[in-house]
Amino acid sequence: MGLDRRTFLTLGLAALGACGTGAGGDASPEDAIEAIVASGVAPAAGLVVRRNGRTIFAHAAGTANADHPFRTHTK
Repeated sequence: MGLDRRTFLTLGLAALGACGTGAGGDASPEDAIEAIVASGVAPAAGLVVRRNGRTIFAHAAGTANADHPFRTHTK
């Protein structure tokens, strides 16, 4: 069984949901990402959702390393 795009997204969103449960069931995606960092589960978290090559959602929180905030995009 290969890891296709659909499986990758499903596993990633399931992990995000499991980690973000501290934000509450009706929390926004932004609040769930912030809760992952605030609860100490991870030092940084982010999610980018693209559809047909366009970004439809992007949010990041926390610090990726000691000097730089975590970003949802790269240069």
